[in-house]
Amino acid sequence: MMARSKKVIILGDHPVTESIIRHYDVLQREVAHHKRLTLEGIDINDFDEICLLSGNEDDNRAIVLLDDIAAAYDMSSNHGERLLCHLFVQQSKTLQMLQTCDLCDAVRMKIDVYPFSMEEIWCRNILMDYEPITIRSDKHVHLVIFGMGEVAETVAIQAAHVAHYPNYVKNHSLRTRITMISDNAEVQSEGFIKCYQHLFDNSYYLIINPSEEKAVKEYHKSMYEGRREDFVDVEWEFVNAESWNSDVREKLRLWAQDDKQLLTIVMADKDADKNVAKSLFLPDELYQQSIPIHKYNPKVVEYDVTMPLVQMAKNVNYIYDRCYNDNIENWQGRVLSSVEINPADRDSLWDNLSSV
Repeated sequence: MMARSKKVIILGDHPVTESIIRHYDVLQREVAHHKRLTLEGIDINDFDEICLLSGNEDDNRAIVLLDDIAAAYDMSSNHGERLLCHLFVQQSKTLQMLQTCDLCDAVRMKIDVYPFSMEEIWCRNILMDYEPITIRSDKHVHLVIFGMGEVAETVAIQAAHVAHYPNYVKNHSLRTRITMISDNAEVQSEGFIKCYQHLFDNSYYLIINPSEEKAVKEYHKSMYEGRREDFVDVEWEFVNAESWNSDVREKLRLWAQDDKQLLTIVMADKDADKNVAKSLFLPDELYQQSIPIHKYNPKVVEYDVTMPLVQMAKNVNYIYDRCYNDNIENWQGRVLSSVEINPADRDSLWDNLSSV
């Protein structure tokens, strides 16, 4: 007997909808799309997955709808399986809240919620472009971001999460450097730093205004400097200037020609046309040295519904559990083959985590 194809429903509308439907077509899923963010006229128990797209509506509307979905979803009539939900949100602050706080028990017990935003998906894609850095390398990553808005902040925080390299252990000067350049950076950086207070308490950062006689306005040192070995391998610069500022352009030329830097430029305005326009007037040296220049454009962002990073996280969680909760002597020195991972056990362990 042929198994029925899995059914998916998409509620809400956004330019990313077409990309999501294409991915489901490849997976041979049966997709229904309702442009309104409501359960009216829909039996959620008819579906195996759901995508909530906040679109032009408030993120809060999509989050509140999770309560209605949880109340309507009957696990017993769905073989005890939890409902998989992809939740698209507009605001980076909403995404941050969902990634750090548990949802209510009624939702958490029935639904696996995977929140995402266009900025986050785009950031993940561009941050995978760096060449490998080994423990013997004498190079460091330098990410230069033009902008201090939502896209810029998302890029910066994603980089601070993932841009950690083994050569820092041998040489603490080889920190990842994140430089954010904006004509209002001096003011905007204050709110950004307060939002991520614990990160910046332990980080070195500069606030620079090239137009003033004393360009360095603030030099912040790690709270543990001199008392313990450095452990935060990311440093920051906030530069109060436009992209065409002569000092900024000279710095870009020098950085482009420094073979010890793995330099990447990000144009992070919400307006894709502005990003293209500004990139055309960057110093020639960046193009001559083939420096990567990424221009944010939400229309070219693709969301992979198979969530490869989540699948990898499930496998890692399974292996750690087997190593540390099983007899560790049985696992030492072994390379675990993918065929040795029991999918049912792996998913059960993942479901039992208190939060994702």
